[in-house]
Amino acid sequence: MGCLGPSEQKFLVTLIETAAKSGYTRFVEPCAGTFAMANLAVQNGFKPEQIETSDVNMMSTVLGYAITGQSLEPLEIHAQGFSNEELLDPATALYAQLYLRTSKNAGNDYFYQILTDLRLRREEHIESINRQIEVIRNLLGGMSYRPLDMWEHLKEVLDDPHALVIANPPTYFSGYEKFYDTQGKIQSWRCREFQRWYTLR
Repeated sequence: MGCLGPSEQKFLVTLIETAAKSGYTRFVEPCAGTFAMANLAVQNGFKPEQIETSDVNMMSTVLGYAITGQSLEPLEIHAQGFSNEELLDPATALYAQLYLRTSKNAGNDYFYQILTDLRLRREEHIESINRQIEVIRNLLGGMSYRPLDMWEHLKEVLDDPHALVIANPPTYFSGYEKFYDTQGKIQSWRCREFQRWYTLR
């Protein structure tokens, strides 16, 4: 359930169940992260077609695109050691992120061992990620996802009396950096655009 603790989950389950029974027809999760709240929504009264999610985090965008069947091509992901064609596959893109994020700490014995395992069992790891994507797709298939800034998304939905809006924003300034910090070894058009947007802001 991502970063949701037991007390948070208990509160949210009650809130979501009550909203679904009270006639709310739209569940909105800006700053979706790992889609934990969308998962709760489906399990407690909302249909995937009623769920609308967004984030600026590139990891969330890759996963969100995979769940909703969108092509990764517009993201223009590039990574050292991976062809651009390989990175059109969501599982490979997520593996590249994990591998390259780990590689920046490879001087540490703990991370070196993880990196070695990731390298030696590359296909197994990609297949495992594929299985996890399929589980989430089966649960949340039908929801919508956009790579959209949380504040822009909130502007669109806060006046809708039929929308339950739940946001769990990160405590750091720009979410994509936290999850996709590979010291320049992986980048995308989306990441560069949001970096420019935050700088201008």
